[in-house]
Amino acid sequence: SKIFQLVNYFALVLLVFLLYVSLQRYAYSRELAAIVVFLALCINVPVTRTLIYQQVNLYVLDLILLSLLFYPRFLFLSALSLSAAIHIKIYPVLLALPFFYIRDWRWCAWFAISMAGIVLVTSLINSFDYYVDFVRVMMNWTLEGEASTFKETGIRNASVGTLVYNTLHLSGLDLWEYEKIIANLLRLLLIGIFMKASWSLMRKDGFHVRDGMSPVVLNGYVILPLFMLVVSPSVWPHHFVLLILTMPVLLSTLRDSSHFWLFCAAYVFIFLYPVNEIYPVSYLRLLGLVFIGVLLIKLARDTQGSEPVWFADIKKRLGVIGAQSLR
Repeated sequence: SKIFQLVNYFALVLLVFLLYVSLQRYAYSRELAAIVVFLALCINVPVTRTLIYQQVNLYVLDLILLSLLFYPRFLFLSALSLSAAIHIKIYPVLLALPFFYIRDWRWCAWFAISMAGIVLVTSLINSFDYYVDFVRVMMNWTLEGEASTFKETGIRNASVGTLVYNTLHLSGLDLWEYEKIIANLLRLLLIGIFMKASWSLMRKDGFHVRDGMSPVVLNGYVILPLFMLVVSPSVWPHHFVLLILTMPVLLSTLRDSSHFWLFCAAYVFIFLYPVNEIYPVSYLRLLGLVFIGVLLIKLARDTQGSEPVWFADIKKRLGVIGAQSLR
């Protein structure tokens, strides 16, 4: 336990550096990236919950950021990092989709080799039973299976399925035969909100990535973590660690007051609001995801070619201050 806590500490220290460098692949200057990383991690409920309950989310996020930073110069290391993240938690497999979309077959080949290599090595050390069980569980992941086995009904679980379950349970509504239908319809609605804007933002330079970078890949690393949470049957507070890159990048695209209000509300609900088991306020994190979805729709409609004036002005002022401090 002490060793795991120590490793988690070093994973957090590594996250500070990786996030600082990753933001510079988007519209951030070095000075502004340093300030935003400090503010983002200064008070962060998901990170705190991850450390307290000794979860693996920091490892997953570190590997995801490494995969982003290694690309496109070190394709093997990029693919290997993402493969390792997928073997800790399955959801980062969504991040492989942009590479297939742009037909970066070299990266895809290294990804397949890395996945096969990890499976082979871990199977030789232990056994292949883990992967057999995983495939069997995934094949049996029916609606009935989700309702009974996969869905954890704790009120802190901010998934759509548990919202429906706890609403019916606490309100005494006798609609249990429609529970799965209601939950799946709401989940499809939420997915539709994200897909409406995400496709447009991923294909164009909606987040002002650096010259020479692939907008599809870098924009995918911003948007697809949202889908990891939306499709998951369990969304606990510590899972929102996966959005630590997403939120600062979204911040750099805000243009009008409606953008800022949606972003601030979502950020407070996701990263600052304390964890509790009080219905329905415990589902404010789910509401935060909805706000982000609405924000993405507005950004897809309002996005212009240049970065926001206020953002460029802050970078310029911080650059001047930084230059003067070095004299």
